[in-house]
Amino acid sequence: MATQVNWLIGAARLAIDQAAFEEATEYCDQAVALVSEHGEPADQATALNTRGLLARAMNHYADSVQAHQAALPLARAAADPGAAATALLGLAYAAMFTGDAPRASSLAEESLAQARESGDPLILAQALFFLSWVASNGAGFERAAILATEALSLFTTLGDAGGRAEAFFVLGTVEWYSARYREAARFFTDSANQHRAHGAEPLLARDFGGLGTALLNLGELPRPRGAGREPRSGAAVRGSLELGHVADAAGPRGSGRG
Repeated sequence: MATQVNWLIGAARLAIDQAAFEEATEYCDQAVALVSEHGEPADQATALNTRGLLARAMNHYADSVQAHQAALPLARAAADPGAAATALLGLAYAAMFTGDAPRASSLAEESLAQARESGDPLILAQALFFLSWVASNGAGFERAAILATEALSLFTTLGDAGGRAEAFFVLGTVEWYSARYREAARFFTDSANQHRAHGAEPLLARDFGGLGTALLNLGELPRPRGAGREPRSGAAVRGSLELGHVADAAGPRGSGRG
């Protein structure tokens, strides 16, 4: 049964990555049903965490919370710090996306501690990234850079292009807020390159929004009327620019840290 459960969970996660949510739902439902009858607590926690991940990907935060809350005591009963870290991180994401930043930060810190105990580099990288993102949104730029750099190193070792892209984006945001616009432009370019490698084309708008505003602050592009200084609002800039030209203007590709 363990082999079948692992196959279902792996298929569900692959479908989630591809935004094939109907397929992912079928795999998750089968995995949860299978482990509910015969599975060990660790397997039950893993299946429920996957269901929580799917719900978050679909913006169903209440369902995500329900799944991760059910997974957490099972993970603890199984003495599985990796599954506990995943459940706590899922709850942290839900808290952040529903406006409870203090609770999100507290849960993420607990997740990071469990992730370090687990020794699982992927879970650790994901927890580090989340905390770096939280820190960058709360003006904790020095800590954000430290956490994102550690996450980037792990994602690089794992060959995770999507994770690398997210870490690069946080580092770009930190550099932008620190008025180091050249460095910010390079990180945003690195993020775009990694998103392309990962096949995450919809996220390029965010990358080029940050890149556009960094280059505008360097005086290397004409400032469009009404363009703001906030990286996340820079998508308006991107709309008036040729993306390939903007990427080339940032300088050498792959020049980010890590």
